[in-house]
Amino acid sequence: MESKIISDLALLEQNIVENFCYYYQCDLVAEFGNPLYAAMKEKIMLRMKDNDFSLSEQALSLIERSDDIKSIPYKPDQVFELLVQINSLREDMEQLKKTLQKKRYSNILMAYVDVLGGRIYLIYNTALERQAKTTKAAIEKHTKSLYSRREIICRVLREQVVQRGRKWDNPTQAVTSIIPILIKEFEKDDVIWIKSKITRMQDELQKLEQDDVSMFESRSDNLIKRKKASSTVKAKKINKIQVEIKKLESILHSKNPSLKLKDLNYKMPYNNTAYLDETIIHWLRGQPEILKEILNSI
Repeated sequence: MESKIISDLALLEQNIVENFCYYYQCDLVAEFGNPLYAAMKEKIMLRMKDNDFSLSEQALSLIERSDDIKSIPYKPDQVFELLVQINSLREDMEQLKKTLQKKRYSNILMAYVDVLGGRIYLIYNTALERQAKTTKAAIEKHTKSLYSRREIICRVLREQVVQRGRKWDNPTQAVTSIIPILIKEFEKDDVIWIKSKITRMQDELQKLEQDDVSMFESRSDNLIKRKKASSTVKAKKINKIQVEIKKLESILHSKNPSLKLKDLNYKMPYNNTAYLDETIIHWLRGQPEILKEILNSI
């Protein structure tokens, strides 16, 4: 049975090629399902790599109407890179765990969104658009949490330089020496995050319950009430939020909230992973400004 990632990958490739053939003179789109498709695709990919394609009539019309070449979202070589990534993932599928398969697929999907200039609506496929929006939202949420954690790392490094009265010789030495402090700081941050999440969900729950009350207000002058979500759908949403709040409250009052978050699959950045020090060291090496503040001879 074909895995969802494989079918999603095929759908993504088809969408990328169809989109490309809208903006450039290319008839490969007519060959989907043809046994010769793979060979034809390879030849066309070589042309993409060299940007050897003329604009289509639709693209020229767009430029004429907008008087802006930026109406064309990408160049052929950018699509070539996307197709190379898709081919590479297909070749590696059997050797990869499902989590890595999904991660690489999501990376390709987001690369496609970047190629489109962030304009997800240009994907023109409901399923892929939904995937792209969901993935983008998850990345933005994770990035926000990551930023908070990295602020903590930088603060602790600066504080420890002051307390020590001297700098470290290298990033490994710096990170290794502050890991115990970081774990405690991350645990405090986890508690703050849980409390904030509970508050937001309680506010959302209150709003939904208030909306339920307004649904039953009497109508005047026979005016039609504005359309609302069905009571069944809303009840399910309310129940889901209540369950989530209850789970978060149990985590908050547990002996080790950070560990409980991890056990219940809440993906908090740097959540006491076995590779915590290596992960932070890798990131820190790419931060020249903080390195100047904490290392000797930088």
